[in-house]
Amino acid sequence: MGKCVDGRWVSGFRWRREWFEWEKQRVEEFLHEINNANICGQGGDQWIWCVDSSNKFTVKFTYIALHDRRIGSHEVYEFKFLWQIKISQRVSLFIWRVLHDRLPTKITFIRGTSKFKKRV
Repeated sequence: MGKCVDGRWVSGFRWRREWFEWEKQRVEEFLHEINNANICGQGGDQWIWCVDSSNKFTVKFTYIALHDRRIGSHEVYEFKFLWQIKISQRVSLFIWRVLHDRLPTKITFIRGTSKFKKRV
């Protein structure tokens, strides 16, 4: 694939075919990006968790990040309000399932996103 020469990565790609004219500019841009990347550092390899400012992975922060991504913090308040409305719990649960795309429909079974087991 390539090697490190004088602190820079030099690609050694071997292509299976000649490029079409419309592909040549994209390939040149790709090679320019690859060759200008500084991946030949003297330090050892390490994993960096870019989601947290400390670059350290924790289950707690991952849960928070995924939860905030799925439902924004402004929406959490709205869902708390849903449980305080004086309507049947069944209706509240139905509304919550609709808003979270958790109704057991044929489409959710096909996508595999339903939390319910298909009954045979």
